[in-house]
Amino acid sequence: MAIDERTRHEVHVAFEELWGPERAEAIMSLLPPVGWGEVATKRDLDALEHSIRHEFRTEMAELRTEFHRDLGAATRTMVFSLTSSVFVVGGLAFAAARLG
Repeated sequence: MAIDERTRHEVHVAFEELWGPERAEAIMSLLPPVGWGEVATKRDLDALEHSIRHEFRTEMAELRTEFHRDLGAATRTMVFSLTSSVFVVGGLAFAAARLG
């Protein structure tokens, strides 16, 4: 049975009549502000934690793979560029030595 605000108010009034306003307020403060179906249990939180951890690990693995792929591509580009530069400078030095 879902408890709505009207029912909660009726229960509060009944508690006030039985035990007074302070005890009624204390008892009502122990109840959740919504129905028990809306309250998360420890099992719900554990399942959520497991799901978030799994998602985090998956995302980290994808990022790591992407990073290594991009790093490899950047390294190849840099090596080819430096190798080409060395050959060009070597060729220019050889040409200067032949002309001079």
